[in-house]
Amino acid sequence: MLKREMTGDADLIKQINLMLVMNLIREKGPISRIEISKMSKLNKATVSSMVEELIAKRYVVEIGEVKSKRGRRPTLLNFNGDAGYVIGIELNVGFMTVIVVNLNASVHWKKSYLISDNEKEIVDQLFKAIDEARTAVPQSALGIIGIGIGVVGIVNHETGTLVIAPNAGLQNLPLKHLVESYTGIQTFVDNDCNTSVIGESTFGAGKGRNHQILLSVTNRGIGVGIVIDGKVFRGQDGFAGEMGHMTINMEGPRCNCGNRGCWEMYSSPQALIRNFKKNKNIETPPKVDEIIALANAGDNAAITALTETGEYLGIGLANVVNTFNPEVIIIRGDMAKADKWILNPIRRTLSERCYFYASTRIDIVPSRFGELAASIGAACEVIHYWFYSYEQKL
Repeated sequence: MLKREMTGDADLIKQINLMLVMNLIREKGPISRIEISKMSKLNKATVSSMVEELIAKRYVVEIGEVKSKRGRRPTLLNFNGDAGYVIGIELNVGFMTVIVVNLNASVHWKKSYLISDNEKEIVDQLFKAIDEARTAVPQSALGIIGIGIGVVGIVNHETGTLVIAPNAGLQNLPLKHLVESYTGIQTFVDNDCNTSVIGESTFGAGKGRNHQILLSVTNRGIGVGIVIDGKVFRGQDGFAGEMGHMTINMEGPRCNCGNRGCWEMYSSPQALIRNFKKNKNIETPPKVDEIIALANAGDNAAITALTETGEYLGIGLANVVNTFNPEVIIIRGDMAKADKWILNPIRRTLSERCYFYASTRIDIVPSRFGELAASIGAACEVIHYWFYSYEQKL
């Protein structure tokens, strides 16, 4: 569960109280004015005034009365998720996914695109995709409140600059500036693992959890999104979460990063495919989905390869768990589809390598949003700013 910054001065009191009322309706609705007054500790007159303002701005709707044993029946209030929309984008190696969601992160429109490996062409394709998404946005009171982009690589979150994405061939790309200049719409840019964990924290498998890890396992490698005490942890320079390059074997094979024995050399989908080919003694590499299907059909080589991959995921996660002590680990990407085969080896390895694992409860679950995790999360970053930042006026 992501937390907001509780700061402000006298000039912000109304804005702070308005957001308090707004978010009680978003999170607890349907809810009555009386219940809001009790929960917020604001007097009834203040609550009524603020509710009327939120109704006038289309954030809130009245949905009927609740039964009462005596006196006037309270009118219930609910959040209007269709008051505005957000464009969420995952910009990855060779492909891009673009979605339009409402303020509850319900997907209204989505489309995936194959993209170039040339920087200028990628930017042009991004602009065209945004233009197409804008035509799909329904009429609403607020229109498009923002654009969120989750991109593979290292990102300067403050400036919205993609510092480097080696696999995509991109470096020092000022995405936020480029998109805002083209669209005139406020834009947020973050690493795809960070956007994924934001989405899961806000509406997905991590909702209500203050300490969580999102493990992204895809053909591009392994990455981690980290939430500590309700806040995304990015590190000093935005490098936090690049744990796929954590060494688990000093004498292991050389990784593309230049290191030896990186975690993703043993636990990525490519590692799974290599193990399966070795066990099956075949030349043509299968796809991950095909290996999972074979395992489901009882193929021993597929089951063995998936089990070994799960064990190596567990070895790396043991270091993650010992470092961060999360409440939940959410698995996103190609390997999440193999949860039937990898979760038990992961848990078994954690029990062997984490000395406190048996005395704590750590849930290990697949992503709720699947292949849309990064794009939905990018949209959720906009939604979180809109409703929890006092810089943003409702």
